[in-house]
Amino acid sequence: MNNFAGIFFVLLFVMLSAVNGVYMSAFLMKIDVFVILSCVFFLIALFFNIFTYITRDRANHGFARDVRLYLGLSNITTAANWISFYFAIKHIEPAISATLINSILPLVTIFIAGKMLDKNKINLGELLTSLALLTAMLVTIWVVFSGKSGRAALNSTSYLIGISMSLFCGISMALNTVVAKKLNSLKVSPSTIMSHRFYLLILIAILNVDHATFIGGVANHYQIIVLFTIIGNLIPLFSLQLGIKRLNPVTVSFINTLGPITHFLIQILSGLYAFSAQTLSAILVTTIVIFAGVFYSSRQNGPVVPDPKSLVKAH
Repeated sequence: MNNFAGIFFVLLFVMLSAVNGVYMSAFLMKIDVFVILSCVFFLIALFFNIFTYITRDRANHGFARDVRLYLGLSNITTAANWISFYFAIKHIEPAISATLINSILPLVTIFIAGKMLDKNKINLGELLTSLALLTAMLVTIWVVFSGKSGRAALNSTSYLIGISMSLFCGISMALNTVVAKKLNSLKVSPSTIMSHRFYLLILIAILNVDHATFIGGVANHYQIIVLFTIIGNLIPLFSLQLGIKRLNPVTVSFINTLGPITHFLIQILSGLYAFSAQTLSAILVTTIVIFAGVFYSSRQNGPVVPDPKSLVKAH
């Protein structure tokens, strides 16, 4: 029963994250990126600061020097992660963006883990997975530039922005995962990290939007902003945490490979994007490669993809 509940919670995370990505992509056509970023993550930071205050988790080892350092790094990677993600889904279809992120995320993690997490060498399985993911990534990029994705054809500049921001998002998420692991090793709780990781993102967003645009965006869309905050961020994060508590890391990694295909299905069901056989093919290739990588790594020394326990902080 506990396993079924865990699977349900992780699947809920995957589904709500996909819903958030698809509908946010459409919403970004109506509102300034930095308005939605500042509002959503101010509300999330406020929620977790109140939560840590109520639970008396705020002290957390007095925020030693190492903790402050890694919380600062978490602010940098978090800002890079979310800003690049929002710009990515504004310029290319969310399923393609999710596929590119899922392609480069384990690829980068494999190589930086050796340097930052004291892993001395890359095994054959990781190397083969990396090459396969690189191939899948190139196929996905070809789908975008060929104009055969599910989104109406745009100019090459828009494609370039969407692809580069997706790849940058994957890289920053990989770095954020490593930083989260460091904070885990310093015994910093997830709620404390969530309370303090959004400050730089909020500051950058506020500095990049003028007063009139901000007031207009909030006044016209405040209900949708609150909805995205709760359904698109808070509930998925809590669902993932509940799933992680009930399942082993490999099972969570397997379920998370469904992210890109879930984005694709939500796109089609929403009617916001046209069906694209090429997009579906790129997603399936990437999903199969990641699935195989997780399966192989589960028989070796740990997940090739990032540890799911870090995904709560990396997203």
